[in-house]
Amino acid sequence: MNIQDQRKSALHYSAQNGHETIAMRILQAPNVDVNIKDQVGKIALHHSVERGHEAYIIKILEAPNVDVNIKNEFGKTSLHYSVEKGHEAILMKILEAPNVDVNIQVENGWVALHYIAKMGHEVVVIKLLEAPNVNVNIQDENGWTARHYSAEMGHVAIVIKLLEAPNVDVNIQDEDGWTALHYSAKMGHETVVIKLLEAPNVDVNIQDENGCTALHYIAKRCHETIVIKILEAPICEC
Repeated sequence: MNIQDQRKSALHYSAQNGHETIAMRILQAPNVDVNIKDQVGKIALHHSVERGHEAYIIKILEAPNVDVNIKNEFGKTSLHYSVEKGHEAILMKILEAPNVDVNIQVENGWVALHYIAKMGHEVVVIKLLEAPNVNVNIQDENGWTARHYSAEMGHVAIVIKLLEAPNVDVNIQDEDGWTALHYSAKMGHETVVIKLLEAPNVDVNIQDENGCTALHYIAKRCHETIVIKILEAPICEC
């Protein structure tokens, strides 16, 4: 059952096509390896999640020794595929799996929270934040956290949820020295700026690599209401 052609095993093909009945028979075979990888490092679970075959996924998650944290050659796990494709119901199933690791990073440093924060799926963010040991401060290859993406995009509800997470560091800077406050200020997302300013220990005086604070970017774009909010912030050295 574990024999592969030049690309995949029979289990991979059944996952790819969503053949639940065939998969059940293969999974009942002696010594079947549910975690066997194809030519690009994908397991059957990757294929089924990527294509949204929910019934198949339920069956394969019941298999003994299935590992939801296995990465393909680009570092993606089944969790990454589920958030990337927006398969909310499937993501919920994966999060219920034992020992799921929500902090695994892909090639560019993204974790599942990065995908969701950028896309704006509030319900999924809430579920991810309920996972044990979730780290909201993980930075990608450009130094961005999930907060940077949600702040830039103006996803207010997600910014709020991320700020409520344990050990959140609202002052993390990316490779250019920008914090989430810089991005929300530049884009003129007033409500996001207000929520970030309410975060404990927020530092409105952080300068990027050009010496600019969030106030500089707001002033350049004449966002009067936001300027007033920042000037009212504690310890503003504006």
